[in-house]
Amino acid sequence: MRNTSGYGHAARQAWFGLVLVACALPFLLSGPALAQEGSDRPPPETEAEPLNRDASLSAESSGNRRSVEEIVVRARKRSERLEETPVAVTALGEDTLREAGVTRLDQIQDLVPNLLILGSDSNIEGKVVIRGIGASQSEMAFDPGVGVFIDGVFLPRAIGSLLDVVDVEQIEVLRGPQGTLFGKNTVGGAINISTVRPHSELEAFAMVRPGTRGILNTRMMLNLPIAIGPFEDRLFARIAFASVANGGYVENVPRNQEWSNRNSLSFLGSLRWIPVDDLTIDLSGSWSRDHSNAAGGQCTFIQDTGLQTFYAQQGIDFREVCDQSQPFRNWSNVAQISDSISYGTWATAAWDIGEVLSTDLSFKSITSWREQKYRLRQDFDGTPLQTVEISNAGGGPLDGTPGSQRQIQQEVQLNGTSQELGLDFVLGYFVLWERGRDRRAVLSGFDTAVGFGVENDTSIDNWTWALFGQATYSILDWLSLTGGLRYSEDKKGVQQTNQSLTDPDAPPQIGAPESAIFSSWTPMGTLSVLMPDDWLGDTELDSVLSYFTYARGFKGGGFNGVLNPSDIRLTDFQPETLDSFELGFKLTAFEQRLSLNLALFLGLYDDIQVTQLLDVSDPTSVTPNFVQVTQNAAEATTQGIELEFLTRPVDGLQINGSVGFLDAFYDSFTDTPSLLDGQSLDRSGQRFSYAPELQTHVAVQYSFELDLPGPAWMDGWLTPRADWSYQSTMFFEGPEVWSSRQPGYNLLHLRLSYDFLDDRAQVALWGQNVTDQRYLNWSQASTVSSWGSAIRFWGQPVTWGGEISYRF
Repeated sequence: MRNTSGYGHAARQAWFGLVLVACALPFLLSGPALAQEGSDRPPPETEAEPLNRDASLSAESSGNRRSVEEIVVRARKRSERLEETPVAVTALGEDTLREAGVTRLDQIQDLVPNLLILGSDSNIEGKVVIRGIGASQSEMAFDPGVGVFIDGVFLPRAIGSLLDVVDVEQIEVLRGPQGTLFGKNTVGGAINISTVRPHSELEAFAMVRPGTRGILNTRMMLNLPIAIGPFEDRLFARIAFASVANGGYVENVPRNQEWSNRNSLSFLGSLRWIPVDDLTIDLSGSWSRDHSNAAGGQCTFIQDTGLQTFYAQQGIDFREVCDQSQPFRNWSNVAQISDSISYGTWATAAWDIGEVLSTDLSFKSITSWREQKYRLRQDFDGTPLQTVEISNAGGGPLDGTPGSQRQIQQEVQLNGTSQELGLDFVLGYFVLWERGRDRRAVLSGFDTAVGFGVENDTSIDNWTWALFGQATYSILDWLSLTGGLRYSEDKKGVQQTNQSLTDPDAPPQIGAPESAIFSSWTPMGTLSVLMPDDWLGDTELDSVLSYFTYARGFKGGGFNGVLNPSDIRLTDFQPETLDSFELGFKLTAFEQRLSLNLALFLGLYDDIQVTQLLDVSDPTSVTPNFVQVTQNAAEATTQGIELEFLTRPVDGLQINGSVGFLDAFYDSFTDTPSLLDGQSLDRSGQRFSYAPELQTHVAVQYSFELDLPGPAWMDGWLTPRADWSYQSTMFFEGPEVWSSRQPGYNLLHLRLSYDFLDDRAQVALWGQNVTDQRYLNWSQASTVSSWGSAIRFWGQPVTWGGEISYRF
């Protein structure tokens, strides 16, 4: 615990000092131009393809550019150049994702400053955290703190949002509150995923990616123009398929299985119809299934509790049993299952209305329906003892019932641009309906006899609607002001029932259904300066954008629908809010050979939703009874710096990277229970969980031409690449539990690729975590106060493999 006396004043002084340094930065970059050496033939292109790409994409050689490529983003619901968008956004294109070995959304966290996508014991849920802000719970009754969107469709639950990267054109990570344009549950930021749209050229792609540990990943895609009668040049289809097979890396000794494995199949199909020149209709559908043995955890003994007495009476030393567990060897006797199916369809209609009263107008409608079904069976203690097992796998009264969730959404947008008035604007309406049910069995006992069992039945019935608008006014050619406002109403309905599984005659414990409507206003404002060319003079600067933004974000309120086998407490909690102040600079220099983005941010975080353990034990019982309760329990200040850069100092060489510094501590967080014994703690001045102070990433690659003997089609480009990332120390839960501490660690990934056949074919060798660094994906410490142990889940050790692909 650090001393917070005078901290807020000192921190703000430091922050404003950094602001002054940042203000001077553009004027310090007028040094000599970078060297421009290399072969006459330019190297293969590696950066993200622009959005709204045309049919010539597949025909364009990847080796025809020497400067940093222009990237287009939709961070403000319209297409803009990244370097002219006053938002802290990282854009990861198709090539970048492939070269970094990204096959699932959680793997992008090494590429983006101040981003974490945490694992879970199910291996199919993820907690997304940006700038230390995310969700304290991933269960169905709780909202995320970072919104995930695919083609404009919001994915509101943890299950179904950890997507495989299938035919993805670009992933944009927007850091900081996005409550005006993207709505609730974007208090930390948003991840905006765009898939490739069908186009008019025949195109196909196939890739096979084998590796050690039973890895075999595949990707296939076919883009097909449908030239039938009146649909010629009007109708296009695209279908993509991906499979992921990972044999796992945690040995389960009793069952002779490999856990922390993955088996997934994903399909994405799209149709684009252009009935008339100013109307485009896109219809997409997806289906995916992820089936595995779930994550294999290591039991870690922390302390003796009253429950140890029960084991001792049977001649069992719980600590000895727990300690036999190792990072990659597990002794659980539970037949774990993690099986989720997610499917849905969405349609986008875009109408270019044309000029009305000197304003170019366009209209967009996004309609979607999605559903998720899942079966989970998990060992909560990681030992051969039947301490706690949780299941909604179905198949029997002690196995719960599979869970399901369904969402229907509609969003409409009106975009306008007036050159005469110097005005760009977007107005919109959003509505979402959602229902879900989760009936999960919780079993606890000693040795093989079930001593306690209950089925927890939780259902949700929610809706949300919102009106929003944002406009940018060009005060001068180089000075613009953006303002926006969103009003949201968010209805939450929850009901929870507990039914004993060990005493069928016991009456169910039925909680009264709870519902409430939470409303919120989320404004924003930005003042941005795009320096005119005559300001830059004879410097080596090509463009400079500076901006200052205020934005508010919020995460919806709700009710405490946590899995509590012994108690039902549907107490309510209010929305949490973040008021963010951000100063940013974006520049390109040296004839587009350098791109650099800098953001400094300060956040005032109020009514933080925190899940805590409360002791509700019977004073006459020797057995502790702790329940999880979510409350608005704290206030905090977050601040930090983010730097991203991309440079091509010489032809063929590309260096890109990022640095994220985060200072996120509670200002006021008193009377909170310890995870060890439930005793009251004062966490004021304590760093957030999931908030490492420093994250860095550097990727270096160099492409050079090879003229091989033999046919000309074998000539191509050889590209070695190295990706290094570092994350400093962080805690998964309270620092009083030593097992939740993840020390700082480095990861190094390597790749060697050869592009040939006019860049249509590629072979590659790759290595992930080549230094075999040991690090945690997740740690669950909430069981320490009841049975004295925690469970830790480790990341994948060193893995090697190859890749071969062909595109035409």
